[in-house]
Amino acid sequence: MQNEHFVNLTKLDWTDHNLSIIKFCKEEAYKAVLAHTADYPATPHLPVVKGVLGWDRLDYFLDAAAKNNLFEGITSRWVDFQGAPILELRGKYTSLTACHVLSRDDKPRESAYGYRKNNRAKNEKNQELFKEIEATVSEDELLNIILLHGGRNDNFAYLRIYLED
Repeated sequence: MQNEHFVNLTKLDWTDHNLSIIKFCKEEAYKAVLAHTADYPATPHLPVVKGVLGWDRLDYFLDAAAKNNLFEGITSRWVDFQGAPILELRGKYTSLTACHVLSRDDKPRESAYGYRKNNRAKNEKNQELFKEIEATVSEDELLNIILLHGGRNDNFAYLRIYLED
């Protein structure tokens, strides 16, 4: 029941249209990485360079899409977390941040006090608050979603909701 409830809330903000915009942004980011690294020497650092550049370009295109009102009901903002800017896309019920990983099965690694770890704790706490979908949700009660994307040898992106371990 709890998982179905989270899925339903997620679908309210992340409609097929909004998911198509994410897909478009991911494709544009992938093309930008290929263009920027076409002449980059084949060193052991190339996968790292592509990963960091992919993370940067995806955030850039997602932010631009939100600012140009390509998403329906989604806005963007940059959150300062311990000195690091993190792009957050916000809907009525959810907030979304992107996270680059190497494979589809990877879980985002983070310290006990990291941004996503804090959001897992909020998701666990807030699950009781989401029983009434029509209720007004405060900024601190948004369901936190991660857009996992990347791949060392693969190009993928999908949404995931994490709760406390």
